[in-house]
Amino acid sequence: MRWLGTIVTAAMLAAAVPAQAVETANFDGTWEGTLNFNNASFAFDPVVDAKDMQALKLRIEIHGPVVNVFYSTDAAGLPGTFHIAQVKMNAVIFGTHYLEGDGPGWTESMVAIVTPKDDKTLLVSFSRLVSNTGFDKPGEKNIKFGIHSDGELTRVGP
Repeated sequence: MRWLGTIVTAAMLAAAVPAQAVETANFDGTWEGTLNFNNASFAFDPVVDAKDMQALKLRIEIHGPVVNVFYSTDAAGLPGTFHIAQVKMNAVIFGTHYLEGDGPGWTESMVAIVTPKDDKTLLVSFSRLVSNTGFDKPGEKNIKFGIHSDGELTRVGP
């Protein structure tokens, strides 16, 4: 009989305490920041001048399903390349891009995993994997490399 009282008490407490709903984050806006590479950031083949790379400038523009990602200073937003998949407080922003060269070309895939730190800051884990097999660029034939960086982005606009 004692166990029945425990079950009834637990049921009453559960009914008295409202369940906390998990909110859904609003990722819409323009986000910018500098992400830092960790020691294992550069994988696979050597990357020319990689020893000089300490950080990655990243800008993500999210307007509903339309997402543009800019990294460093020379990359375009690659319209139509990126997509966003969101579940509650986390989102995965991903895309694959291909540039044709003198051969099979340069293929790269990027992914940014984001979650809000607060209303104006995103925590970001960004990875990029490149294969330029057959892309004839002096000193960089047939290399494959991956990078990984982490940090925060700040909301800088709508």
